[in-house]
Amino acid sequence: MKRAIAILLFLALCGTSRAAMFFFLETGPDYRRARREVFDRDELKPFRAEYSDITATRLVPLKLADIGKLFGPLLGTATNWWDSQLGKSGKHWGVKLEKYPTNLVVPIFAHDSMGIGGLHSTDPAQNKNHTDLHAIGDIGYVEFLYQHNGEDVYVPIVYFKADEKFVPLKTTNDFTARFEWEKAQFEKLNKWFDEHLLPVTDLGVVELSLGGSRNIDLGNDIVCTINIRVSIPGELTNRGVNILLSFNNTNEPIFKSVSREQESIGFAAGGKFFRVTPKLKQYK
Repeated sequence: MKRAIAILLFLALCGTSRAAMFFFLETGPDYRRARREVFDRDELKPFRAEYSDITATRLVPLKLADIGKLFGPLLGTATNWWDSQLGKSGKHWGVKLEKYPTNLVVPIFAHDSMGIGGLHSTDPAQNKNHTDLHAIGDIGYVEFLYQHNGEDVYVPIVYFKADEKFVPLKTTNDFTARFEWEKAQFEKLNKWFDEHLLPVTDLGVVELSLGGSRNIDLGNDIVCTINIRVSIPGELTNRGVNILLSFNNTNEPIFKSVSREQESIGFAAGGKFFRVTPKLKQYK
């Protein structure tokens, strides 16, 4: 059986490529050195955790068909993620848009660089990855990076929108004023999400044993089964845990991963959004 699985995996990978992409976000008037110098300040850590939770539980479960209705018209798109040959002819390619709004702001508690896994088909017709930018009211923007099927969200990136009170981060001396501005913007952002997106049902912490599974009753005769495995051998922590969510009402599983303690994941089932915080059970 193991040999058969290995052969199938080999055949599946024969038509794939693994060239990963790393890129910087557009930080506008901010100086990257100043952003790096303030990134680890204690004041920013709770906001970074909340930002991560919002993207994981409120934005990742969305589908392409929902996003246009919720966020309004498309402001920009990038469809040629992997065709590097276009660059040689001067044409645009890659994950990023060719042009961004000049008032787009990356929060100082968020990362300003990102890496995208490179596993994709060698057949361009099979790669439906694309990047779409939408407005979040008059508060900010959200950029959705879509998976190979072109429908499921791979990574969402949330930006603020600069206004007359915006303070560029040129040096660490700008931190206090900038942070005060961002706290006000973040409050507006959360309010917009509460008014326009589906509420999230929190399932709490679910303790899981290595190689085991747990069933969770989601209501309306829907049961979610959570299976885990650790991708970093010898570690019994949440770092490097891959998670498989399967459901009794569909044959389409959902794959997730966590990389730190108390990290939550979000998913949609039966027209509702859920949050669960997996915790790997420790053995003595």
